[in-house]
Amino acid sequence: MCTERDKPPPAADEVLLWLGRCALPPPGRQRRRAQSAAARRLLQRGLLQRYDIAVDISPTTPYPALEQQVLAASGWFPSLSHSGGWLAVALGRERLGLDIEGLDLEGLGIEYLDIECLDSEGLNTARRRPRDWLAIANQCFAPEDQAALQAAPAAERTALGYRIWTLKEAAIKLGGGSLFGDLNRLRYHPGGQVALDRPDNTPRWAWSGQTAGLSLALCGLGPQPRRVRLYREAPGASPDLALQAVAPGQLQARFVPVL
Repeated sequence: MCTERDKPPPAADEVLLWLGRCALPPPGRQRRRAQSAAARRLLQRGLLQRYDIAVDISPTTPYPALEQQVLAASGWFPSLSHSGGWLAVALGRERLGLDIEGLDLEGLGIEYLDIECLDSEGLNTARRRPRDWLAIANQCFAPEDQAALQAAPAAERTALGYRIWTLKEAAIKLGGGSLFGDLNRLRYHPGGQVALDRPDNTPRWAWSGQTAGLSLALCGLGPQPRRVRLYREAPGASPDLALQAVAPGQLQARFVPVL
């Protein structure tokens, strides 16, 4: 288990990705606020306890100001995401976008623990219906995405649907915009590559992974990093943030070629 501070800090060609957990209030506006505040606390605790970098992060600070605040204190660009009781923080030397989504594991033929319904003990076993990714693609995805999902075997379609969705959201977070107007800024091709709109000639890269019932995606500016270092918060309440490295066998991930 990695409970000590990481020394030296991440290299210029690495990206850090931390996964944490939080207890949730009932669904509604308060849930979203609680998730956002918990992700910011994960960022703040991680910087302080692992790197001795103190940043006063308020739950109400607008995100662009938060990004500049963290960048000025640490030299790293942050990106935050949350899904159900899961939190994620990414840190890199160039601007990046992060998205995570809880998988519909019933659609993958796996026993499913609905993280959207976790109580404070993390014991809720309610189920939810898997998403129909072909219907979603036909309604709002680009033709390339539709072709990729149609070509995928039925048993792999749920995982691919979440891979495409999280990559799209990560691309929006990288460049700014909204799901309504910018969802197809990134397009996933049947061959496994992505086309990513570039308003300038700055290089862009993409990464996709699945672990612990989560689909994870990153999009970033600049050259492709050498690696993404993934850590997960250790179980149990503790004032210290205990992060353990996710073993290679527990993570399926790859950099996605960008056309």
